Amino acid sequence: MHQASFGYDDAADDFIRARSQTIGLGVIDAFAKRLPQGASVLELGAGFGLPVTLRLKRSGFEVFAIESSPSLYARLNINLPGIHAQCEDALKSDFFDRTFEAVIFVGLIFLLPPEDQKTLITKTAKVIKSGGFLLFSVPLKPCLWTDSLTHQPSQSLGLDAYRDSLKTQGLELIDTPKDEGGNEYVMAVKKPQ
Repeated sequence: MHQASFGYDDAADDFIRARSQTIGLGVIDAFAKRLPQGASVLELGAGFGLPVTLRLKRSGFEVFAIESSPSLYARLNINLPGIHAQCEDALKSDFFDRTFEAVIFVGLIFLLPPEDQKTLITKTAKVIKSGGFLLFSVPLKPCLWTDSLTHQPSQSLGLDAYRDSLKTQGLELIDTPKDEGGNEYVMAVKKPQ
């Protein structure tokens, strides 16, 4: 197993077959309306690029994608040739050594141990421009479960813990949308300094 991919490299084909091509797009579209035209967006855990990365690209954003699974990264480059992409662990990435108007990660944070979840929020907050946004998917109630596809442990710290981590990094919680599949999200803005 490719360690940083949390089992997704071994389960890449199953994940590609199982991933809905519509669930989550309503939340992504609502989020996109908050961003300036042509905004730079960093997507962590981009998978094979469908549907989120493609939707961001089609919305006119300059998308930068990070994916830790070599198998999914290869498919990402097939599905979206020429995209700015790196195959690496999000916690070790330099995030293209730049800042962004927005950072998105769907299906990622809950795969990390609690301390790494806080580290990811800290790292991403540093590359979000003042007035920029963060969106990530996570159950809003604290819970533990085993991922049905990869059989890896998953954990939500709960909304209060995420709100506290965001606040510590100068981010303000502004919404907790739910998508068509019942997945919950946390949306925050980086307060202008």
